Amino acid sequence: MTAWKHYTIAHISTVIGTRNDCNIECQLLLGRVSTGRSRVHFGYFLRLKFEEEDFYFESSSYYRALLEMAKYIRKFGLELPVYGLHESFYQSGLSADSKYGYISGTMEPVIMICQIDVNGETI
Repeated sequence: MTAWKHYTIAHISTVIGTRNDCNIECQLLLGRVSTGRSRVHFGYFLRLKFEEEDFYFESSSYYRALLEMAKYIRKFGLELPVYGLHESFYQSGLSADSKYGYISGTMEPVIMICQIDVNGETI
């Protein structure tokens, strides 16, 4: 994080992930990044906090930041059961660049960093 960047949180979610077959509580923060005194839009961020770890991922979209985070944390054996990483998650033209998306076969939008259970429902 740098002084010239400003982070505005849009959503916070607590998720129970798994690492080495053990449950681990994680906090996900999703938001927008702006720059300078006039706060010009710069992109989006995802922040992951668990145990003593604290990671930031910035990208041109919320979804890309989530995918970058998922790829990175797999190196540590951490998996997060959130909607945005579900195999049938997608975004429409209207939900792109938002924190929302859909699961195939459903009509209701979901927040990509909310936890899903084995039945596919929000915990």
